[in-house]
Amino acid sequence: MSLETLFENLSLSPLTDSGEVKNLSSISQNNSLHILESNIQTSNQIINSKISLTSENQIMAQFKPEYLSCVPQFDGNPNELNRFLSTCDSIITAFYDATNPNNFHNVYLLNSLIGKLTGSAKVVVNIQSVTTWNELKDTLYRNFADQRDEACLNRDLVLLKQFPNEKPQQFFDRCLQILNLICSYVDIHEEQVEAKILKRDLYNKLTLKTFLSGLTEPMGKTIRCMRPTDMNQALQFIIQEENIQYYQNFTSKNFIKQAPVQNRPVNNFPRPVNNFPKPVNNFPRYPFNNHNQFPSFNSRTQNNQFRQQNNNFPSQPIQFQQRMNNPPQKFFRNSQVFKNPNQNVF
Repeated sequence: MSLETLFENLSLSPLTDSGEVKNLSSISQNNSLHILESNIQTSNQIINSKISLTSENQIMAQFKPEYLSCVPQFDGNPNELNRFLSTCDSIITAFYDATNPNNFHNVYLLNSLIGKLTGSAKVVVNIQSVTTWNELKDTLYRNFADQRDEACLNRDLVLLKQFPNEKPQQFFDRCLQILNLICSYVDIHEEQVEAKILKRDLYNKLTLKTFLSGLTEPMGKTIRCMRPTDMNQALQFIIQEENIQYYQNFTSKNFIKQAPVQNRPVNNFPRPVNNFPKPVNNFPRYPFNNHNQFPSFNSRTQNNQFRQQNNNFPSQPIQFQQRMNNPPQKFFRNSQVFKNPNQNVF
């Protein structure tokens, strides 16, 4: 019953006794209390809405678009997933309003992070049509995270070895890739912060031991004797050793090139002039005893110049033909010559 109806009833019907008056006064008091409570609730709602608006405005005022420049682009590479998610998570923690996920500020922030995706990652997120940060995070991890678990990654890390033709820096990068995948797996699946720190420290030490034991000799023995404490220090030692080897090879090559040539003694005496022509003999001296006329299978091959010179010699034995028409030469004795001096013997 409203207050107006009560006042109408009171005006129409006279008061008979004091009991009815008391009942009417109690009813009016209850109605007034109810109205006050409803007014207080509406005022509290207005105050809360104003507070939420002021907090949202404060968050919007603190956020700057320049903060998004620190977020790297992600194309679906599993080695880059951990860095992308950790950077986005820091921005979401600072500026995302979890109480009202559908406000404009959250939509703008989420679309800005989606704009950092490229390649296959962008295609997958567009197909999934994510609307919240948790959906975006789960979609990226489910499609682009490495499918190996912690035990498999640990096994692959321990079995790493340097290839024969591989540089130490390349082997160093392969070790860091496996370590990055392990750290990503630990950060996503481990909920306790202390467990994450302990596992990261454990796998960093294991990676250093794998790297030192997998280096080929003699570089591996040299770096192990230096006792590096972490991977960065081991890489610095390797760079120093390579610089020393390069300098040693460079100086040895220059020493060989710049070695002094021993000067022969100069003969200052004039050589005798030989004006007589040398006799030319185009025929072999011993044609039948020339063993070089026939090739020997056991002899070594000779150069082309010597072969060209041998072409001037006959390849077959020379055949001498005797002159049968000429009479044999006649030799006279002394008795025949001096027997008759007046006789012409000839």
